[in-house]
Amino acid sequence: MHRAGVCIAPSTDAGAPGVVIGRAAHRELEFLVESGLTAKEAMTAGTCNAAGDIRRSDCLGTLERGKQAGLIAVTRDPQKDMRMTLKGGAVVLNRVAT
Repeated sequence: MHRAGVCIAPSTDAGAPGVVIGRAAHRELEFLVESGLTAKEAMTAGTCNAAGDIRRSDCLGTLERGKQAGLIAVTRDPQKDMRMTLKGGAVVLNRVAT
């Protein structure tokens, strides 16, 4: 579907029993890479594409002035190993870029 141009976005079920939402979202990024997306494409799916899916691109999805952001500073390059997104060195939540 991705190769055909279909917009892909992760969609972890928040209400599923036993699902830890944050960890499940990271695992979905791993699954996207395992299914053939590049790490960069998976990260785009989880940010820009996800914001577009919920019609919030005006305030979420990219790092731009005036948009709300949650960041994970990682210690290793997730483009080499998507599991590195779970090994964050710092987390910044709900900040507005100025």
